[in-house]
Amino acid sequence: MNSPLSLDQKRVISQLAASAYKVWPEREAYELINSDMPKTKCLEAWRHVEQGKAVGIQSLRECTQAHYLRLKAHFEALGGRLDKAQRTIRREASNGARIALHKLTGALHEAGLDEAYAAQICRQMYRIELGHASEKQLWNLFYTIRNRRRNRRTPAGEAGAGSTEQGAEPTYVPPDDGNPF
Repeated sequence: MNSPLSLDQKRVISQLAASAYKVWPEREAYELINSDMPKTKCLEAWRHVEQGKAVGIQSLRECTQAHYLRLKAHFEALGGRLDKAQRTIRREASNGARIALHKLTGALHEAGLDEAYAAQICRQMYRIELGHASEKQLWNLFYTIRNRRRNRRTPAGEAGAGSTEQGAEPTYVPPDDGNPF
């Protein structure tokens, strides 16, 4: 989640900020006090201040994916779209679970399995339906699916990666990089 905002996301934030700025009750007084600045510069300065209030970062260039939904909700609320802001806040709260579900779905697809397989495991492990699983439970399911798929790939009777046979001691194999030490 540390990747920067896309150009499209920056555009959305800028448009929401411009809409919120237009309905800001103190806008005219702010522009009058800063009469030496063009109105677009006033908007830009106001947006930077509001971004700082929302996420602690004033530049959109420095914002990451982790900041996007909070910024969006902040400017939606300032623009008078409280219902959209509430939906965005709820979406941000469930973002971790949505990511885990996306990863789980990808792991199922790679293994050639149906979502019903993960739902069955979820019912067995947590006694709940897949749609009601928490973020932690979804990540646990993801790792369960991935590990089962990995174990299925290891041929029977062959030691898995990193394991040793019963009674055999692990041996050190030096890297072949030409360094004698």
